[in-house]
Amino acid sequence: MAGKRRETERQFGARFALLAFFLLNCVKFINQVSPGALKDSIKRDLSLSDFQTTLPALSCSLSNVVFGPVFGWLVDRKDSNRKVIMLFSIALWSLGVFCSGFAHNLLQLIIMRSLFGIGEIGFSVVMTVVIADYYPTRDRIAVYTILTVPMLLGSAIGFGLGGILEALWSWRGAFIVCASLGVALMIPIFRCNFPEQGCADYDDVEVARTEGFWRGIWSICTNGHFMLSQLGCAAMMFHLGVGSEWIIPLISRHTNLSATQANLWIAAFLVMGGSSGVVLGTKVIQYCATRLKHATLVVPTLFCLANAGFSALFLYFLGCGSFSAGAPFGFLSQLCCTTFKAPILMMSINVVPVHLRARAQGIATLIEGSLGIVIASPIVGAISDMTGSLLIAMQLLWISALVACTFWSTELLFLPSLDEVLFKDELKQEKAHRGTVCHSSMSSILFGDRDLSLTSTEEAAKDYGAVNSTI
Repeated sequence: MAGKRRETERQFGARFALLAFFLLNCVKFINQVSPGALKDSIKRDLSLSDFQTTLPALSCSLSNVVFGPVFGWLVDRKDSNRKVIMLFSIALWSLGVFCSGFAHNLLQLIIMRSLFGIGEIGFSVVMTVVIADYYPTRDRIAVYTILTVPMLLGSAIGFGLGGILEALWSWRGAFIVCASLGVALMIPIFRCNFPEQGCADYDDVEVARTEGFWRGIWSICTNGHFMLSQLGCAAMMFHLGVGSEWIIPLISRHTNLSATQANLWIAAFLVMGGSSGVVLGTKVIQYCATRLKHATLVVPTLFCLANAGFSALFLYFLGCGSFSAGAPFGFLSQLCCTTFKAPILMMSINVVPVHLRARAQGIATLIEGSLGIVIASPIVGAISDMTGSLLIAMQLLWISALVACTFWSTELLFLPSLDEVLFKDELKQEKAHRGTVCHSSMSSILFGDRDLSLTSTEEAAKDYGAVNSTI
């Protein structure tokens, strides 16, 4: 492998790339949730049923499922240009969102949302594996926490912006405005250096690549930690899919709030509760890392259990027609349900070899999509149409959280210690406090130790092929 590797150091331009990916992830989620905020307007304008309004989101999720493994295979190839793949993906999703604003029937909207789905999954696969090459293992839970915040921040902006643009202009105008954001943020990607694959890990990537394609897929699918983590994640993505698509119509139908008011309330929940939950989950894991065995998985499991209870109470009070009584439980539900994303994403990266990471993310998308996001919204829509009650269908919100707890509890009870899997190389190199390698804090990622490039820009550029890069 060309160049020297510095296994425990951050790579050249890490912070600049982290900022660029953070902003793009925000835009991705703005574009992802905006149709949910505009659902009732689209339904009226295009004369759709509840079930039909779920089909554009379904097509987007199916595109994720189908093309996730394809992008994973492309990114894992030795001769792949990951920057080109990312830029193509951003351009494709922006085109799909822009054209969605000109759809005049259901079929056109489905096609355009499919293009968005292909682009967003390509970007997500590249981002997830490239950022792991910028940062070593101990930094990754903090890094993925930072990159998870846009899931809530972008969703909140999407709900709020969608409601405001709908009131000022129309649902079509909301799509057009959102599309322009992705195009503008392609510029920072041109300035990012993409480091050598595996340069922040101990794995010998060149030797590992001699493994056959199907043998690699088999290795991923027989990885117990990876599969159980992703099955639990799929249940939680079902939970989030139900909420993002149907919570606004539920509130507007069962309370005296309008759709615009409901959008703003949910946006507030996402910003305050969801973002706080992402940080809270990581902080609790960092605190418990040297005090509690399996903290990386125990903490999300317990928060997920609490989320199930708060979700059930929130739905109960909405059914009684009282949003004000249910609002505290909705806030707490949002606070708890976002604690899982960063630790589970970190585990899905660290428990598989470097040369299989992109394919693993493709398989993760397949699992989360086919068992989670793809089926969530249509199931709720179909139950709502059959029973005449959206509230009954929405009980799947808390049930899916309990299913996630079941998978993660199984992983805790029957599989080896996560510390042994996640930090096997570091544990060989050093003895940390109480035999556990501690996670880096988010403040150290953002403001602490400098990037490798700052110690010697010229040497870093020579070692890692990073030229004309900005930090």
